[in-house]
Amino acid sequence: MRKVFLAACVMALGAVWLGVAHADPGDTNWSYSHAASGYPDPLVAIDGNGNRIVAFTVTGGTTYSWYVESLDKDGNHNWTATYSGAKGYDEVYDVVVDQNGNVVVVGSTKNNNGDKDWKIFCYDSSGAIKWRDSYNYSDKDDWPVAAAVDSNGNVIITGVETDATSDRDWYTASYRISDGHKNWGWHDSRDGTNQPEAIAVTPDNDVVVAGFQTTSSGNQNWLVKCSSHTDGHTLWHADYDGPGHGYDDASAVVIDSGGNVIVVGYEAVSSSDSEWKIISYDSAAGTPLWQKSYNRSSVSGPHAAAVDSHDNIIIVGFSGSMSNTDGKALSLSSSGTLNWEDTLDGGGSNYLYAVAVDSDDNVIVGGSVGGSWYVGCYDSSGTDKFAKSGVS
Repeated sequence: MRKVFLAACVMALGAVWLGVAHADPGDTNWSYSHAASGYPDPLVAIDGNGNRIVAFTVTGGTTYSWYVESLDKDGNHNWTATYSGAKGYDEVYDVVVDQNGNVVVVGSTKNNNGDKDWKIFCYDSSGAIKWRDSYNYSDKDDWPVAAAVDSNGNVIITGVETDATSDRDWYTASYRISDGHKNWGWHDSRDGTNQPEAIAVTPDNDVVVAGFQTTSSGNQNWLVKCSSHTDGHTLWHADYDGPGHGYDDASAVVIDSGGNVIVVGYEAVSSSDSEWKIISYDSAAGTPLWQKSYNRSSVSGPHAAAVDSHDNIIIVGFSGSMSNTDGKALSLSSSGTLNWEDTLDGGGSNYLYAVAVDSDDNVIVGGSVGGSWYVGCYDSSGTDKFAKSGVS
């Protein structure tokens, strides 16, 4: 019987709840909670030995700090790491684990000028610090957004740097995990507000970053860039401007077994409506292979995506109005054909934020439904297997 890992944020109580359950029938095997103050969004990574690395931001009045904890496959404590900078304003944005169990946590810290800088910590499998690094571009706010590891022992981090004119640009850097050596870093300088949102690595270890860029007319288009793993130079890029010529954003990117790049985001359809947009690109040249649109409404957006062993693409997010949103989940085939979809309506605001697929192609989703945290499981055909919600 396959076990799956569940993670949820109990927003009302300011606590983190984590658990492991059987994919069928969903009985909890063990659970873990941390009474963090504020509204922590837990980030989770799993290493090759089944250890769960949990990282989140803890608030205490006007201060923010990092909290990182490793749990073994049975939920027992392995180690804890914390970070609090001199200015007391430190936030966690992502956590990844390499094939040797090294843990890389990326976030931001405030410098002496009161601006945000990148902050990176690398821990070994026992929680000892291997190295740390910071990045400050021009004494304005800079912060990382997402990270990924490749098969060559590197971690690639993408994020925002703010130039002297307060324009926000993309910055992506590759670090050697063994010692923190920076292999390369590249800047994508454009006018206005621009931000990467997601990162993935192709089977050839090239780097794909997706996000948005501001156009000369003041609208927002999504941008996808594929960069060489050797030095970060651009291999190809793809822009997308939705039919409404308004605000478009690429929020997630995944790579299938054939190396195709699937980018998920939202597009403006009109001045009042938006919808989900999914585009599959050839990884060699960035040529669009197919594109689909779903869930048109006044408020609509996907949050996360995953690929199963048959290259089906599972996407979760929300759709609805400002006062009433539904959680949404759907599965597409590798050619973009709709396999199944589901709607979660608990009244008021409902969202799905996270998705994962286990080795049996069960789909695990997490979010907020009816004002409580929610974790659900579908089989590969979209049939409900279990759902858990509330405070455990």
